[in-house]
Amino acid sequence: MAPEIQRLMATVLPDDWTQRLGDAEMWRAAEDVDPGELWLARQAVKAQSVRFLRRRVRRQLDRQEASPTALHDADALFDPAALTIGFARRFATYKRATLIFRDLDRLAALLADAERPVQLVFAGKAHPADQEGQALIATIQRLSRDERFTGKVLFAEDYDMAIGRALTRGVDVWLNNPRRPLEASGTSGQKAAMNGVLNLSVLDGWWPEGYDGRNGWAIGAPRAYDDEERADAADADALYSLLESDVVPTYYDRDAHGVPTAWMRRSAAAIATVTPRFNAQRMVRDYVEHFYRPAALRSEAFAADDGLAADLAAWRSEVAEHWSTVQLHAKAPEETAHHVGESVTIEATLYPHGLAQRDMLVEVVYGPEGHGLQRNLHRVPMTVVDRQPDGGVRYRARFEPTISGRLDYGVRAIATHRGLASPFDAHAIRWA
Repeated sequence: MAPEIQRLMATVLPDDWTQRLGDAEMWRAAEDVDPGELWLARQAVKAQSVRFLRRRVRRQLDRQEASPTALHDADALFDPAALTIGFARRFATYKRATLIFRDLDRLAALLADAERPVQLVFAGKAHPADQEGQALIATIQRLSRDERFTGKVLFAEDYDMAIGRALTRGVDVWLNNPRRPLEASGTSGQKAAMNGVLNLSVLDGWWPEGYDGRNGWAIGAPRAYDDEERADAADADALYSLLESDVVPTYYDRDAHGVPTAWMRRSAAAIATVTPRFNAQRMVRDYVEHFYRPAALRSEAFAADDGLAADLAAWRSEVAEHWSTVQLHAKAPEETAHHVGESVTIEATLYPHGLAQRDMLVEVVYGPEGHGLQRNLHRVPMTVVDRQPDGGVRYRARFEPTISGRLDYGVRAIATHRGLASPFDAHAIRWA
């Protein structure tokens, strides 16, 4: 977070805010920041980044033995008044660096509006062995010299931490359009949001968790395509539409003082919602609470109970011997579409076959239809109803789904032991 943004946050947050970065409730106050003051802070950071990028481009032109005219013109590059869209990252092909160039005429019309200027700034590197990634950089360099895009599409060479810092702080929009579902995280977009830069991103990587409809924009539908050409066409059209109908108009919709108030509200929302969820302080706390402390307590438990390790080892051997014979049967509810508050009853029968029933956790899992119980998964424990003469144990769960719509249901049995670090640590799951 740039010092200018930090100083502004200090005026609306408690004195100890830097020690409470993960306090989402505290960060709500950041949305009350005065739009005009946030605009001035953002413009100050942007001006610093513009000066830095001009120096870097002038240096690369000098290295390329550019003409004196080109060197002189470098001092006027990166218009600080223009809506600036940044794209800086490793140039792997799945990140689709050239997606915004898919329709050159449509892009040219967008960039050519003298009353609402837009400029694109690219930076990044490709792996030395990644010729396709290098070709993407060459394409952008070539297009930056096209007369339609001269001075409006810029590529800053020798990508490093300094360029990354200048762009994640100094642009207005952070563009991220990888091919779903290949994005791993997106830390640059997180840093940008902490500085009030608005993310314009497909719903992949971190953005499905970070996006709330107010703190940036989502490109296209949250789905993956089997056909890459179809995916690129759909996402490019969604990107252009967002820029034309929402992003650019919102940036240039100014009040009497020249402040884009609606934009600054989004900017404040980005700072307030992203910072508490995506910061190293919260990350370390989560590691301590969810991993290191439980591991320490588990170590103490084993040290205090001489028989626990031996019992766990014997249990693992028993599970390995008998798990292949375990059977689980269940019947899905006849109606899969539900409203919140409606009750659902699911029954299942477990045949442990040599394993003690007390060592089994049986539960219902459900989630939105079509995701294969991979996303937004909900769990409901099942309780024993009775034991049958053939050795089966009948379970039942009666519950009210916390989400509505058409749902997928599943029932699973998991072998569990008090000495396990996780119920899934036994690698013994049976699905009905």
